[in-house]
Amino acid sequence: MSAHVLIGQYDHTAVLKLIGSLRYQIAPQIEQALHLLNSGHLPIQVDLSQVDVIDSTILGLLVQKLMPQKDLASFIVITDSLHKQLKAIRFDTTFRLISQLPGKIISYTVISPQLPQANEQIRSYVRAAHEELIKIDKQNEKDYRRVIDCLNKKDSQ
Repeated sequence: MSAHVLIGQYDHTAVLKLIGSLRYQIAPQIEQALHLLNSGHLPIQVDLSQVDVIDSTILGLLVQKLMPQKDLASFIVITDSLHKQLKAIRFDTTFRLISQLPGKIISYTVISPQLPQANEQIRSYVRAAHEELIKIDKQNEKDYRRVIDCLNKKDSQ
């Protein structure tokens, strides 16, 4: 399944709506969307209600970009499987998880796919994202340290 990144707003809240299968390749679109949303200094809700799969790189990117304003960020999660995934990496200890969007969206803007990234850029996204997941909870280090070490080894060759 493809992935889509949309931004919108209701009342005084910015919304990042993510749809589909979210893999590391979509990280640049999500980063662009968050940059656009953060420029308004509004609370941000990340709507994951239509997400089928989300990989750790995307989760780490969301942590990295939203951590500075974690008190203003919340995540809309309606599926049990995604809720369990987020709780397993202790996402709920940092961000508020809610079960529905509490407002009406005026309209969405689609963030268009960007050109394919160079391997070095992709590794940089993946490394930074996994480093952020480790910061949430030290229990995550066991799972994500291997990813970081592998990328560091690849870069040193």
